[in-house]
Amino acid sequence: MAWLNPAALTGLVLLAGPVLVHLLLRHRARRVAFPSLRFVRASRTAAARLRLPSDPVLLLLRLGIVGLAVSALAQPLVIVPARIASWNARVARAIVVDVSESMKPVAADASKAAAAEAQSTAFAWRIEASDLEAGFAKAVTVLKTPPPARREIVVISDFQTGALDPADLERIPTDIGLRFVQLGRAPAERIVHGVNVLSADGSRRREFVLSAEATRPRPLVPQPAVTGLDLVASPSDAAAVQSLRRAVIAAGTPAPSPQEPVAVAFEGVALPAVRPLKTGWMLETVLRLKGDREIAEACEGSRAMTPARSDFRWYTLCYGRDGRALASAAATDSALLINVSAPASAFVAAAVVRGVLVARQGSEARPEDEVRTMSSAELTKLTRASGPVTRSQEFGQTSDTRWCWAFVLALLAIETVARRVRNAPAEGAHSHAA
Repeated sequence: MAWLNPAALTGLVLLAGPVLVHLLLRHRARRVAFPSLRFVRASRTAAARLRLPSDPVLLLLRLGIVGLAVSALAQPLVIVPARIASWNARVARAIVVDVSESMKPVAADASKAAAAEAQSTAFAWRIEASDLEAGFAKAVTVLKTPPPARREIVVISDFQTGALDPADLERIPTDIGLRFVQLGRAPAERIVHGVNVLSADGSRRREFVLSAEATRPRPLVPQPAVTGLDLVASPSDAAAVQSLRRAVIAAGTPAPSPQEPVAVAFEGVALPAVRPLKTGWMLETVLRLKGDREIAEACEGSRAMTPARSDFRWYTLCYGRDGRALASAAATDSALLINVSAPASAFVAAAVVRGVLVARQGSEARPEDEVRTMSSAELTKLTRASGPVTRSQEFGQTSDTRWCWAFVLALLAIETVARRVRNAPAEGAHSHAA
């Protein structure tokens, strides 16, 4: 026996009601003709007197009605072997469909496969996710409270290498089965367009040829001149700024973007009016800069010429070896501004310029360009059967409440008949007396 709403069992205290009613019920004394009260002893009378229930059968019926009504509210579930066998004969299935970029060529096949999986099970939920980890989390959530059945997750994807992390599968309860349907075929090789990098005459785009055997770089493709990087220094540092630009180019730094402009101001220049960082891409860039190990090491080996701005509008990126702020960030009306308290010829200046362009670009990971896929043997090794329904499993909305209410109605009918039978002699005597 299981209770889906055990808190309702506190209503069993209502059983005290019928008992008290029967104990405190006023009893009519039977009149007896007696010739004289002379030999009757005097006794003390009480307004209320506890007596044994005059009708134990009627009391038991009323207790049964109250007890069954409370049990119905607690939603009982009788678990017997036959019921568990019927639960194990059906499957509740969560179908995770990969809708990432690499699955677009086979999107129609994926929909057909999902429909077929849904038709072959008693209960099905379709979950579309571009990231399989997020899809697994949603699948586990929907399978927490299904109708009682064996639970299973079916994944429909092309299973590019790296898309399925075994660590994600370890978070799935062991009684939930796993099955994988692989669709599509990766190309033998693919040309991948990389990031644009700075060059002496503007920028160039990196390109690679990916295949299952190797990654081959292609010649850099010239691109139009780009804007979006402004290096602000005093006139005496003009030559140092040109040297800094050449050093940054030689390091293979990503090109700036006119949609996300960046300005780096060095020691000795007047700064424009600024405001706190609020724009999304600026905040992300600054947070990446804060974790840049190369900038942190460059700052530790440098000394601030004057303390960098540190009021509420500026976010400090790093401190120099003297403990003073060396680089800080804020926003202007048109760009992300980095203030470096060092000349353009300092090593920390080059580290900050390259770091901010790398941070603005973000991750270069391109998982959707992967041409290798997981083999059938790898997927078979991760496949597992669904476990049987156990008593510890959540049972959804299924309960035997209807039987409790049926018994309540039956007992009410019996109680009505019993009460009429009990009151019949009294009514007959009253009519006879009349």
